[in-house]
Amino acid sequence: MMEKIEVRLDVFEGPLDLLLYLIKKNKMDIYDIKISIIADQYIKYLNTMKKLNMEIATEFMVMASTLMYIKSRMLLPVEKVSEDDIDVENPEDALVEKLVKYKIYKEVAKKFSDLEDNMIHAHKRDTSKDVAKYTQNKYFFDFSFYEMLGYYKELMKKQNDTSFHQVIKDDFTVEEKINYFKKFFKAKDSITMTEIIKKSNSKMEVVVYFLAILELARLKILKVKQSKAFGDIWIYRNSNQ
Repeated sequence: MMEKIEVRLDVFEGPLDLLLYLIKKNKMDIYDIKISIIADQYIKYLNTMKKLNMEIATEFMVMASTLMYIKSRMLLPVEKVSEDDIDVENPEDALVEKLVKYKIYKEVAKKFSDLEDNMIHAHKRDTSKDVAKYTQNKYFFDFSFYEMLGYYKELMKKQNDTSFHQVIKDDFTVEEKINYFKKFFKAKDSITMTEIIKKSNSKMEVVVYFLAILELARLKILKVKQSKAFGDIWIYRNSNQ
């Protein structure tokens, strides 16, 4: 009996998003993926979308080819690895690495989205005067926290993958960036968001930097200012600390 494929009509952000869904659906460990099962379900999902006349982006087809290639490799007999093959990247390991990075990115991005949602709910509950007082006290901003969120979103829209240099490490943590800022502001008095983006390797790193800034502003260790509407955001060391 053929397995019934559950079709979700909501749009996945990309092939990695679909893969994470299938991994979670099958209750698999991201580091121990049953490629044969996932590859088959992935292909069946795309075939079902085709039957429904749903447009499939090229990147989904590229991932399908990658999965089938990995699956075919696993069916071949294990050969002794030569010294020349040691430096050759294992496609399965490369896929797992991409999935882990993407999963981290989604989790961090969700935290950022939750911050925005909380601010929207606060705005609905309170008057604009109360909200301004709340955000300034909590996050030590001299302008609306909601404006900062809007600035960040517009800034990220302008960025694309080619805006960032080669990624060497992409498992950044908020705690790590908090420590970075604490060391940075021992020698410097300020930095702009533009400078932070320029020194970032990826969009995920920018998100983590941003969350670290929010936390340090909440603790009143840093001040966040914007000199003019739609202008760059400046991050200062709080001289009173």
